[in-house]
Amino acid sequence: MHASRNIAIVIFILFSVLYIGTACPTVYTMDNGELIVAAYGLKIAHPTGYPLFCILGKIGTLLIPFGSIAWRVNALNAIIAAGAVSIAFLALSEVVRRRYAVFSAALFGVSPVFWGAATSAEVHSLNVLLIATQLLLVLRWRACRDNRLLMYLAVVSGLALTNHLSSILIMPGLLWGILQCDKSILRNRAIVLKSVLLFLLPLCLYLYLPLRAEASRGSIWGDLYQSVGFIGHITGRQFRNLMFHSSSEEIRLQIMWFLKLLVTQYPIYLIWAIGLGAILIKHRGLIEMFGTMIALNVAYNINYAIIDIDEYYLATFLVMTFFVAAAVEHVGESVKTPVGQRVAAAVLPVIVIAAAITTFPRADKHDAYYIMDHAQNTMKTLPQNALYVACGDASFNAMLYERVVEGKRQDLIFLHRNITKIWPKDHPTWAAQYYYESASTDSPVMSWYRWPNHYSRDEIRSERFLRDVIAEVIKERPVYIGCIGNEYDVHPIAKLLEEDFVIIPEGVTYRVYPKSEKPTPQEVVKINEKLWKSYELRGIYTRSFQSRVEREVPDLYAMLYLAYGDYALKSGLYKPAEYAFTQALRIDPHPKAKNGLAVSLACQHRYKDAEKVWQTILAENPKDRTALRGLAMIQKEQPLKGNGKKTPDSTDSNSSANESASPM
Repeated sequence: MHASRNIAIVIFILFSVLYIGTACPTVYTMDNGELIVAAYGLKIAHPTGYPLFCILGKIGTLLIPFGSIAWRVNALNAIIAAGAVSIAFLALSEVVRRRYAVFSAALFGVSPVFWGAATSAEVHSLNVLLIATQLLLVLRWRACRDNRLLMYLAVVSGLALTNHLSSILIMPGLLWGILQCDKSILRNRAIVLKSVLLFLLPLCLYLYLPLRAEASRGSIWGDLYQSVGFIGHITGRQFRNLMFHSSSEEIRLQIMWFLKLLVTQYPIYLIWAIGLGAILIKHRGLIEMFGTMIALNVAYNINYAIIDIDEYYLATFLVMTFFVAAAVEHVGESVKTPVGQRVAAAVLPVIVIAAAITTFPRADKHDAYYIMDHAQNTMKTLPQNALYVACGDASFNAMLYERVVEGKRQDLIFLHRNITKIWPKDHPTWAAQYYYESASTDSPVMSWYRWPNHYSRDEIRSERFLRDVIAEVIKERPVYIGCIGNEYDVHPIAKLLEEDFVIIPEGVTYRVYPKSEKPTPQEVVKINEKLWKSYELRGIYTRSFQSRVEREVPDLYAMLYLAYGDYALKSGLYKPAEYAFTQALRIDPHPKAKNGLAVSLACQHRYKDAEKVWQTILAENPKDRTALRGLAMIQKEQPLKGNGKKTPDSTDSNSSANESASPM
């Protein structure tokens, strides 16, 4: 027991150093910025509120005496993650020998999904820590039947629910594991009553929400909490439309995504260990407990349509680590010769080190400034008193951090496009009414819209309401919007605005202009040249963005460079167009940017360079009509016209995306 405890301490120290050393120094993507802001001000976070995380995050900002507030919360998260690995080792030690428990826990610790979650503040590391503790307590109880462990289990289970409600999916398996050994425990009224009371006691942490509701007014989720109320918030009423509403095709894609994650979570040469380990675990009487946990988690996750679903599988991967440990132990102990045993012992750390080296480029965030850079670049772009409508969580939450924690740009009015549409199914009123009321305090025009009783649910969800707000606010202040869509889809708000306004790329955002005030392409190019030269773009061209959530900001940069290049082409400024398309391609090698680059090169009479670009497009898509047309014109020695006028065959294009990339 003492040996295991000492090993757990060493594991905790080593992984604390690893995770803190690779932790993000500032705000990262998705909910990271919002959770840091909530913890810093002890305010209400998005549903379910995460009171345990917010309280611990606040304590972290006070106990860690150096670094930015964002880094302190990220560092605390790294320490929690290291604790999860050490507790996982102790739990694994209840099933396999210590050397294999060390190996399996370390392998889990350097896995891509968990290491990635450990280096920026999120609730998932704490969730894994609490689940690992639950598994440890149940496994030890099965070994010694000390009922005090059940009391501890009840407390930890209650705490887990105050951090993330998905932990409830573990509990049927835990109960199965207990009753499998001793069904008579249910007849012990004293134990049952104490367990229930100790389980309910930590749930009192949810009183944090009503206690901090008034202090959270003026914050997004604090205001929305006022609308949906306590029960609506802790049950995630706003997100229910994302749960169990997927089509069969969407579920199939989610299953494929899970299998892809599974293959990347463990070294490919160890995937076999999951199947063998499940058989071995069955012989040890644990397959029902672990199988129930995995089945419930996977069934829930494949039916939850969110982009950041990867970390929700961490509970599944943690349980599967027991399978891997059992299989590796079986193989290792099958070797009987002294030389074979020494080789087997030496192979285990080599596998962990190799896995860590493979994962490091993806998980390391020690220089990940690109999210915060985008927020600061956006703030640099916005003039005084502008209205900014954000579209993505990453950049908006980083700007929220800059405004709330760092006290910057208090003059701006922020709206989050996704938040403004919230009207939960079967809810009687618009959930964002309090949010709009707070956002409208600095705008006489917006104050008229704070209670939109004359708008229907469909008008708000279709963004007709937001369009009307922008149409009025633009009369008193500049209006900017964070994105208008991508090459595949145009946001509904952009379609509505384009009925009466023009949307012009302006640096890392778009500005909405009345049609009568539309700037010339030359003016747009001049503005963009100045802005892009002033921006900080750390990591945009050098980092590897592998997850879907990490690509939000880089993809936005690529689309904005693309829009900038289109305007440069239309104004006959081919060098700036070449530069813009080249930068877009460095981020995302999309055919539209390649066609734009080829056109800008051809318009400079650099036909050989243009031909090379078009050939690369045709190598990927031999039917790309823009590339075929461009090559044909080069071969006929007909210089492309770059004055923005269309040639007779310009309507014969591969797609609307290609049309806008080429002035032909």
